[in-house]
Amino acid sequence: MLNILKSKKSLKYFPIVNKSISVINKRNFHYYIPSDNNEGGLNSIIATSYDPSNVEKDWYGWWENKGLFKPEDETDKPCYTILLPPPNVTGSLHIGHALTASIEDSLCRYKKMNGMNVLWIPGCDHAGISTQSVVEKKIAREEGKTRHDLGREEFLKRVWSWKEEYGNRIEHQSKAMGSMTDWSRKVFTMDEQFSKAVIETFLRLARDGLIYRDKKLVNWCPQLNTALSDIEVDYISLKKKTRVHVPSCGDKTFDFGVMHTFKYPVVNNYSEKEIIGYIPVSTTRLETMLGDTAVAIHPEDPRYTQFHGKYILHPFEPNRKIPIICDEKLVNMEVGSGAVKITPAHSFEDFECGKRHNLEFINILNKDGTLNDQVPLEFQGKNRFVVRQVLVEKLKEMELFLSEEDHEMELPKCSRSNDILEPMLMSQWFVKCEPLAKRALELVNQNEISIHPPSYKQTWNNWLENIHDWCISRQLWWGHRIPAFKIVDIGTINLDLLKNDNSIIIEQGLEKNVWVMSSNEDDAYEILEKYFPDARLNIQLSQDEDVLDTWFSSGLYPLAAFGWPSKSPEVLETLKKRYPSSVMETGSDILFFWVARMVMLCSYLSDNKEKPFNEIYLHAMVRDRQGKKMSKSLGNVIDPIDVINGSPLDVLLSTIEKNTNISKNEMNRAIQGTKQEFPKGIPQCGTDALRFTLIQYTQQGRQINLDISRAESNRHLCNKIWQATRFCLSHFERFNYCCQGDDSVLKRELLNSFDKCFNANVEATQIIQNQWIILKLNETVNVVRNSMDTYMFSDACNAIYQFFLYQFCDNYLEIVKPLLYSTNEISGNIILENTLHTMHYCLVTLLKLLHPYMPFITEELFHLCPLNGNENALYHNKINTNNKSTFIPKRSIIEYSYPNSLDVSNIVNENSDTLKKQMFIEDKVDKILELVQQFRSMRQNLQLPKSQDLIGYIHTHPQTDIFTLDSNELKIIETLTKFKNIIFINEDDSKELKKKHPLILSATAITNPQYSIMIQLVLPEEFQLEKELEKWNKKITQLENAKQKYLKQLHPNLPADIAEQLQQKLTQNEIEVVKVKDTCKQLEELMK
Repeated sequence: MLNILKSKKSLKYFPIVNKSISVINKRNFHYYIPSDNNEGGLNSIIATSYDPSNVEKDWYGWWENKGLFKPEDETDKPCYTILLPPPNVTGSLHIGHALTASIEDSLCRYKKMNGMNVLWIPGCDHAGISTQSVVEKKIAREEGKTRHDLGREEFLKRVWSWKEEYGNRIEHQSKAMGSMTDWSRKVFTMDEQFSKAVIETFLRLARDGLIYRDKKLVNWCPQLNTALSDIEVDYISLKKKTRVHVPSCGDKTFDFGVMHTFKYPVVNNYSEKEIIGYIPVSTTRLETMLGDTAVAIHPEDPRYTQFHGKYILHPFEPNRKIPIICDEKLVNMEVGSGAVKITPAHSFEDFECGKRHNLEFINILNKDGTLNDQVPLEFQGKNRFVVRQVLVEKLKEMELFLSEEDHEMELPKCSRSNDILEPMLMSQWFVKCEPLAKRALELVNQNEISIHPPSYKQTWNNWLENIHDWCISRQLWWGHRIPAFKIVDIGTINLDLLKNDNSIIIEQGLEKNVWVMSSNEDDAYEILEKYFPDARLNIQLSQDEDVLDTWFSSGLYPLAAFGWPSKSPEVLETLKKRYPSSVMETGSDILFFWVARMVMLCSYLSDNKEKPFNEIYLHAMVRDRQGKKMSKSLGNVIDPIDVINGSPLDVLLSTIEKNTNISKNEMNRAIQGTKQEFPKGIPQCGTDALRFTLIQYTQQGRQINLDISRAESNRHLCNKIWQATRFCLSHFERFNYCCQGDDSVLKRELLNSFDKCFNANVEATQIIQNQWIILKLNETVNVVRNSMDTYMFSDACNAIYQFFLYQFCDNYLEIVKPLLYSTNEISGNIILENTLHTMHYCLVTLLKLLHPYMPFITEELFHLCPLNGNENALYHNKINTNNKSTFIPKRSIIEYSYPNSLDVSNIVNENSDTLKKQMFIEDKVDKILELVQQFRSMRQNLQLPKSQDLIGYIHTHPQTDIFTLDSNELKIIETLTKFKNIIFINEDDSKELKKKHPLILSATAITNPQYSIMIQLVLPEEFQLEKELEKWNKKITQLENAKQKYLKQLHPNLPADIAEQLQQKLTQNEIEVVKVKDTCKQLEELMK
C-alpha cells in the first residue's frame, strides 16, 4: 500500500558545525518549522550544494556515543577482528596511513553491515630510533644539552613527557578519517602490559636457545649511533661518480660511485722491507685499506703464483702482518685485477673470509664515523670520507695510486636518517631465525594464511628461505631495555657450573661475558644463588644498556594487543574469540619488517603454534603523481588533513619552515618541491572524497601515483550524489511519498508495486526502465560484494561509480523526469507508484553500497530518505507540527544490512521465463541507449546547438520484426537525446525520406548477425554543407599540426611525468582526428 503523508509543511534540517577536529559529545541536528517569511520546501531541509565541512564534523561523535565501534559482548555473531598497523608516535599521519585507514575502515563497516561482530583495535608504536632522535634534537635546540648530560632516567622522563604532549595527534587525524576503531582498546607498545609481553618473549626465546650474543658485523648508523637490521637498510643506486649528502657530516657532500685502484708493495716476509713486486687492488671504500689484514688471490691465477705465501708491506702500517692468501671462494680472477683487499672488520664478505683464514679483525672506526686510534695519528679523529680523499693524495705522492673510475654500485643508507652506513664489528644480541621461519613458510604454503595479491607469496618464500639471523639490540635509551644482566667480573667463577642453565648465556670469543636472562635484578640473583649462595655479596650484576629493536616488540602485536601473556580469564576468553585475527592489512613495503616477524614470533609463542591472522592483504606504496617516493625533504609528503580541509600554498610552506627535523638544504628543496607539486595549494576535498580516491587506486600489484586532482574530482562526485538525492527527495516530498517501514519493508513494497503493474496488464514498456535499473543495480551489488570479498576494492568502487553516474543519473533519472513532472497526483497511478518505489530503493541501496567508502555523506543523506514513515529527517516535523523537536536518528546506516541482490523473478513478471525475460529487458534497454549515444554523437560531431529542433529516424535492415520500438520506448530516446521527435520507420520509408530531404545523415548504429539498426538525422535547412566541410577540414589540419608539435617535444631524456602527459595528448589527438575524419566523410557523402 502506498504511504502518503498528509502534512505539507516544511522543516529545516542543518547541523551545528563544530570547527575543531575533536569529537563532540552529541549529534546536534535541529529540525524546526520555518517562519512565515521562509519559502520552505526542500531548500530548508537540505543544503542546495554539498559542503564536506558541514557534513563531516559531527557524525563521528554520534557513532562513538552509540557504541558502534565497540564489539558486541553477548552475541552469537561471527567475529571479525582487525588490528590497525601502529603508526609511529613521533609524527602525524601521512597519506599512506590514510590509505590504510580507508581500506581497513571499509572492511570493518562492510563486515558489520553483513552481521559480524567487528572489533578494530588501534595502536601506536614507540618508534625507538625516531622518537629518541626527535627528543634529542628538541633538547639540543632548546637547552644545548645531550641525553648524556641529562642521564638515562631524566632523558626517559623527557621522552614520556613529549609523548603525552604530542602523541595524540594521530588519534585526532584517525577520527577525521572516520576510522571506526575502538579507542578504549588503544595499544601503545611501551605500555606496562605490552612491555610484559616483550620481556616474556625475550626470556622465552633465550631459554629456548633462539637468542644468543655474538661479535658480528652489523649495519651501523653513525648519525643515530645504533645498529640496524638488514631490512632497515635502503640503497642508493649510482651509475657513475655522484655527489651524495652525508647527514652525519652536517651539510657536506662527498663523491660516491667511484672505484679507486692502487698497488700494494709485496715482500717475502712481514718483517722484511725489500719490495719484490706489486699487487693491484680496487675498492669503492678506500679508507678501509687502513684496516686491511690480508690480500686474497685465486690459487690458480698464474699472474700471482710467485706471491703465494708472501706478505704485503702496508704503506701506512709497515709493521702490520698482512699475508697474501689464496681463497677461491671469494676471488674471481676474471674480475678486475684478480686480487682483493681484505678488511674483515668492515666488510660482510671479508668477515667470512677472515674467519676462514683466522685473520686479525681491526676496527678502525669510532661510532660517529671518525677514525679511531687503530690508525696512524695523522688520520685519527678525521671523518671516514675526508680520509678517503686524503689517502688518494697520499698514495699519489707514494706513486702507488693507479686510477679512479666511475663505478656502478648500490650505496647502503639508513632508512631512518639517510646516513651512509658502515659495517661495524660489535657484540650484539641476535635471534636465530631459521627455526621460526620454517613455521612461517608452512603456514603460507599450506594455505593456512592467504596472501593478497598472490604474487607476494613467492616473495615471502624467497626471503624466508634465505633468512639471516636478526640483530635485535639497539644502542638507544628509549625502548624496551634488554632483560639481560652481565656478571661484571667473572674472576674465579666456575663457568662449567652455569653452562647448562638455559637462563644463562655465556658469550663466546675472547670476552667470556656471562649474561643472566631475567626480568629484574632480584630474579637474576635468585638464578645465580642456585650455584653461588653468596651471589648477592660476591657478584656484581649490570643490566645491558641497549634496548630491543622496535620491530621486535611490534612483532608481538597480534598477541599483546589482547593482553598476552596474562592468564586472566578475560584475556584468555578474548584470545579464544579474537585470535587469530581475520586479516592483517598493511603496506607491501613492511612485509618483512613486520608481517613476517609477526608470523614468526606469534606462531611460536601462541598456544598450539597458532597463526596470528588468517589473511594478509598488502597495498602498494603511495607515491606522488610523478611516481616519486614521498619524502619530507622533497616536499611531496601529503597530510590527509590538508586534503580534507584544503590548505593554501603559504600554509603548506609555513609547515615546512617549522619542521626542525630536516636540514636547511632539505628545507629549501622541500619548499621548491611543494611549490612545484601544489602551485595553488591543496583544494578542500573532504574525507569521503579522499577515502574513495585512495581506495580507487588499490588495483592489486599496482604502484599508487597519487594525483590530488582525482580527489578533487571525487569531491564533485560527492556533490553529484548530493544533487541526485535532492532530486529524488524533491519528488518524494512533492508526492508526500514514504515507506512505513525500514529497508526490508521498502523491498517488499517495491516488489508489490511490480505485481500491481503486472496484474493491471500495464504495457511492459511503460515500466521497462524501472525493471532495467533494478537489474543493473542487482548486477552492481553482486560485483561489489564479490570484489569486497576478494580484496578487489578498486573494482567495487568503480562498479558503484559506473552505476551511479552512467546508469542511475545519466539515464534512469532522465528517463523518468517526464513521468514525474506530468502530474501532481499519485493516487491511482500505479506506474508512478512503481517509479517512486524504484527511485527510493535505488537511492537507499546506493547509499548503503557506498557507506564503507564514504561514511559521512551516506550517513547524512540516508536519514533524509523517507523510510519508517515520519521517523526520518524529511518528514519528522511535518507530522509533529505541535511538538517541534530535534530529530536524532535511532539507527545508523551501519546498523542496516549491506545490500543483497533481489530475486528478479518478481521484477520481470514471475509468470514468464525469468532468465529469458531478464535478458530481453537488459538487451532492449541497452540497445535503446546505444541508439541514444549514436544520435548524441551525430549532434555533437556536427556541433548542432541543443536548442535546434531535430528529428531522428530509426529502421532495421533488412526489414524485420525482430527489433521494434513502441511509443514508450521512442519517448525514452526523445527524452535522453532531447530531439523533437524520434520516429521508427521501415526501409521503404527510409528511401522516401532521402528523396524528400537531400541533407540527411545516415549511420549504422547497431550490427549483429540477424540485422542492423540504422539511424538517420535530417539536417536543418539552414545547414551550409560546404562551409561545414571546410570548417572540419581545417580542424584536421589543426590537429595534425598539434600532433607534430607534441612529437617534437618528445625526447628520450624527458622526465617521466612530462613524457606521460605528452603521450596522453597524442592519444587524445588521435581520437579527435578519427572523429573529425568520420564527420568529413559523412559530409562528403552528402555532397555527392
